[in-house]
Amino acid sequence: MMVIKGYYYNGRDSGRQEMTVRQAGGMLQFFIGESMETECRLSDIDISKRIGDNPRHFTLSDGASFETNDNEAVDAMLSGHDMDKSGRLVHKLESKWRYVAFSLVFVVVFCYTVVIYGVPFFCREGGVSAPDRDKYPYRRAYSGNIG
Repeated sequence: MMVIKGYYYNGRDSGRQEMTVRQAGGMLQFFIGESMETECRLSDIDISKRIGDNPRHFTLSDGASFETNDNEAVDAMLSGHDMDKSGRLVHKLESKWRYVAFSLVFVVVFCYTVVIYGVPFFCREGGVSAPDRDKYPYRRAYSGNIG
């Protein structure tokens, strides 16, 4: 049985209470002290994605929420149920400096290529495909001193 410690917010006021969450199969049981506050299926809870070491939030259907800093335990709980695969991949990529540096170099090269080659290309193609001004005389009044 997995236990995650954190804080409970009831959704009606700004107060928080210490809470533990216990996983029993596909159910999560929320305890304040020794008394069970609520029980929900894991699939009915909206769990925030992992971003660095920021706290994770579980949003319950009644508007209450649970916040924890134990990201490793939340990842372990979700991995057993094939949930949040994309969030785990993003966390792995952002935690390796090699991937971050490669992504930064890729973005800089991509932006440079678009500005140096893409913008002039699309300007040329747009100019070639624009209609001739003399062919449409009603547009002359609106074209001003262009060309």
